[in-house]
Amino acid sequence: MNPQLPVPDYDARWKDLIKGLHRYFVAKFFPNLYPQIDFAKKVRFLDKEMQKLFADWNKKGPVRGDILMEFQLKKGGKQFILIHVEAQHGYDQSLPERMFVTFYRLRDKYPKVPLTAIALYTGDKVPSSPGVYEYKFEGTELVYKFPAFIVKDQDEAELLASDNPIDLAILAGMYVLQAKGDVDRAYLYKNNLARLCFQRGYNKQATSDLINFVSFLIALPEKRQKEYEEEVIKFIEMNTIPLIEQDPRNAKLVLHVILGKPLEDWAKERDRERDKREKEKMKKAILKAYQKLKLNEKEIADFFEIELKEVKAIIKKHKEGMKKKPEQNGQK
Repeated sequence: MNPQLPVPDYDARWKDLIKGLHRYFVAKFFPNLYPQIDFAKKVRFLDKEMQKLFADWNKKGPVRGDILMEFQLKKGGKQFILIHVEAQHGYDQSLPERMFVTFYRLRDKYPKVPLTAIALYTGDKVPSSPGVYEYKFEGTELVYKFPAFIVKDQDEAELLASDNPIDLAILAGMYVLQAKGDVDRAYLYKNNLARLCFQRGYNKQATSDLINFVSFLIALPEKRQKEYEEEVIKFIEMNTIPLIEQDPRNAKLVLHVILGKPLEDWAKERDRERDKREKEKMKKAILKAYQKLKLNEKEIADFFEIELKEVKAIIKKHKEGMKKKPEQNGQK
């Protein structure tokens, strides 16, 4: 029986990735707008402005998956892009209506700034009309349409063939849905994605953001996560990684992102765990030799080539533990 997979904060993971790789995001979803944007000028993320504009919404207002970006255009002026990420465990049938309300409030607040919006559905449940909101009442009709991207409907081969790192993130989102709690499958997907991140030759920012995204989006139980970390480190050691070839110092950055800590700290923890496991094996072997093979303490110490006092301490502790068990049983 597989252990239960941890549930990541999908909204936060997608939001962090899109912010880090905003240029690639625009290139994929708004190819006509992309050449008009002056990427030499810094993008603004208007999270605080969104909170102020929708303060009255409380729980019904914008969630953490909402991203409002402000770009400077080459010809002058600004451009807003509103992104809403609908996460796996956050399905909301009212999303199209909320997209419309968000649009008209922003349009009312900033009438001179062009605004486009997109809904990114990353879960397995999607509204029947994912990219449209309609309102009808007594002859009054309103239709608001916006791009809607559904992760689960994408083609795996096309995503693998793409050189845009956003497509690798989308592939990770698909794999999360396909794994559906299967730890072994999730483990294989995560390993494969990590290798792709390194093999593609993305720049330092894209590689770091993608590895971070994959590491947290596809969650594994602690034991399998450690196996994943070991496998990734072996892969880096045995293969040519473009990012590290460019600058060997990038190896520390990449490993820090994967492990969540400097490699040196991770190695020390790994060695401590190995020592602990080895000591436990030795302890069991000593007790087996003492109880079943009837060897005395000196014979055991000579056989295992360890100090006699260590053998005595292990046997003494075991005997004390055995004495306590009957006492505890008698108290029940």
